[in-house]
Amino acid sequence: MRMIAVNEQEFDLTFGEGYMNDVDVELNKDVLTLKAEKNAESEDQSKTYLFRKRSYTAFRRTIFFPEEVDPSKVEGAMDMGILS
Repeated sequence: MRMIAVNEQEFDLTFGEGYMNDVDVELNKDVLTLKAEKNAESEDQSKTYLFRKRSYTAFRRTIFFPEEVDPSKVEGAMDMGILS
């Protein structure tokens, strides 16, 4: 995940491939928490071998808003892996 500041009141978060729709977003008072998990599995088989590959990735990011931010006015939308 990569955060890009658009201006003082906006920022974009860019997520890697596989996270596009599986991000859990929580807003509790002045704390924004983003969580996601990704599981991947592949298999390659021939007459003489079987190769299986599994991977697991998880992340959690917490962003603290300044006191002057009104949590009731915080908005966000996910589009093609970018949370704005």
